Amino acid sequence: MMAKVLRFSSEMMLLGILGLLLVRGLVFSWHRVEGPSMLPHYWGGGLQRRCPECGWLIRIAYPTGRQKPFWAQCPLCSLAPVAFDRARFTRGELLLLPRLGHPGGKLRLWQPVLLRHPRQGARVLLKRIAGLPGQQVGLLRGNLVIDGQVAPKPARLWRKLLVLVHDSRYQHNAPWASGWKTDSPCWRLTPQAFHFQVPQRPGGRVSGSPPDSNIHWIGYQRRSGPLPHRSSGQPVPLVDTLGENQALPRRRESIHLVSELWLECQLRWSSPGTLLLELEVPAGKLQLQLKAQEQKAILRLNGQRLDAFPAPEPDGRLWHLGLAWLDGHLWCQVNDRLWKHPLEAKPPDAQAPRPVAARIGAASGAGQLLRVRLWRDVYYLAPDGQARYDFGRVPPGHVLVLGDNSFQSEDSRTWPSPWVPMELVLGVPLRLGP
Repeated sequence: MMAKVLRFSSEMMLLGILGLLLVRGLVFSWHRVEGPSMLPHYWGGGLQRRCPECGWLIRIAYPTGRQKPFWAQCPLCSLAPVAFDRARFTRGELLLLPRLGHPGGKLRLWQPVLLRHPRQGARVLLKRIAGLPGQQVGLLRGNLVIDGQVAPKPARLWRKLLVLVHDSRYQHNAPWASGWKTDSPCWRLTPQAFHFQVPQRPGGRVSGSPPDSNIHWIGYQRRSGPLPHRSSGQPVPLVDTLGENQALPRRRESIHLVSELWLECQLRWSSPGTLLLELEVPAGKLQLQLKAQEQKAILRLNGQRLDAFPAPEPDGRLWHLGLAWLDGHLWCQVNDRLWKHPLEAKPPDAQAPRPVAARIGAASGAGQLLRVRLWRDVYYLAPDGQARYDFGRVPPGHVLVLGDNSFQSEDSRTWPSPWVPMELVLGVPLRLGP
């Protein structure tokens, strides 16, 4: 009986493999992501090892022919060096490309596509559509500009293009580690949760917080530099550095400030009160105030009320909160409600770049934040590190493509002509996983 079962299983497995090969040849083709040009959204192979301090899986793009890096910094807690001489090598993830039809007029801005190299036809590259026929395309401080306006990402896609800066599950309590800091005794920060309980008296403030003695703040501080040190208490600029790029020498002039952030957390009240999420960005000071007892959420810009809407009852369930400044728009989330509002900011060329700040404040009540994450927007680096760059108007029958990881991407910025003929675009792939 067992022999028959094994024989039947083997036959079914063989038929499955034959069917898969047939489907692969006639309907689909498989491609493996190679190289670091689409990091961190697509893994193209390299070294990986978990940080011994916080547990984050550190991945480093490992260029072929280069010597292994012996150490790296953890991009989340920054308590490196982490030895990489015995790190595990993993190949790039697999993509499935349908063979039926040509994408032609179906392509949309921001879509990832497989295409043949304009000068080396045997190579297949993975890039992102950054310009369609007839569009005037440019770059401005990391943002994609279409027809003179910063191109907003569609709601279905913008989350997928964010880059993780910090996750409280990997929070380290060392005073010099990157993470959330506070001088207030009302907050207790652990990797499991951020606990707060506000007494009926004025509280402490985190460095750089607003001068409101009734709010107890925690603030995110980014550690920089390879050696342990204590924070100065001032916000450290968030830059477009990717942890996966650590095998690549960095030039000081290639580091740019990142000003577009998404702050999110999960909140559970034990005693309903008031919680605030705050971002200080080029558009001004954005604030989402959640008043549990009044069941109300209020949005403010520089102290002025923009909008208010009902919030759910504080019945012990998790509340999902988010606040962002992305592509010239204010985003906020309270549970399943996502709110978007365009904001006018000073032209980036007319203002001096300054660090952004992220804070969370408790004004009353008690509870815990089970997961706090800080993301930044994808940053497209212009040729030669310029703040502003104009590609021109995309000619008919062509597209413009960019890699998400500009520092190690061969794309329209580096080719002799930025325009890619449509016939070189193979299509939009499906992800199969690493």
